[in-house]
Amino acid sequence: MSLARRTIIKWIFILIAGVPILLAIALCLRATRTPPSKQMVYLPDGSRLTVNAITAGTRHAFYDKPSKRLYPLLQAIPGVPERMVDAVRPFGYEANSPILVLWCTWQQTWSTNPVPEFVFVDESGRESEALQPSGVATHGEDRPPSQGGETKGMFASGALRPKERELRLRIYQQERNQNRTCAGELRFRNPGYAP
Repeated sequence: MSLARRTIIKWIFILIAGVPILLAIALCLRATRTPPSKQMVYLPDGSRLTVNAITAGTRHAFYDKPSKRLYPLLQAIPGVPERMVDAVRPFGYEANSPILVLWCTWQQTWSTNPVPEFVFVDESGRESEALQPSGVATHGEDRPPSQGGETKGMFASGALRPKERELRLRIYQQERNQNRTCAGELRFRNPGYAP
């Protein structure tokens, strides 16, 4: 075999082997991108609430760790152990009709902290009805009452607001004396905006 022919075969082999390697590197880089900006507030009881994302539509997914973006890839590869696939499974929710979903992390100081309440605010300052709580933030029977902890997942859902480019979200918490106190107002790009 001539030297030119061997060189051509070598380059073909390098290209065939290199394309999957480059694709794998690109997927890993994409998976480690930083998530959209998170916003945090301290609630009146001293606990910390981070709104990680707001999603719109009927199929919702929240990737709390960059590695969870590998889920579709691992799910598609035959023979990958189920425990590996489960380890990178994102939080997900499917709705019957299009809605907005709030994905949060709540760092509680005590397991008896009152659950936060969420409302949207329109341009004129009027508040919507309270968003529907999801049940994720209920106080766990898995922790003693004296201990806090972190709760992560879908906290609330509400109707789409397609005419608003930006969402204004107010967060309330009911204190032990039954007063409802506003912890803050956050602004987000509306994922359900339809001009």
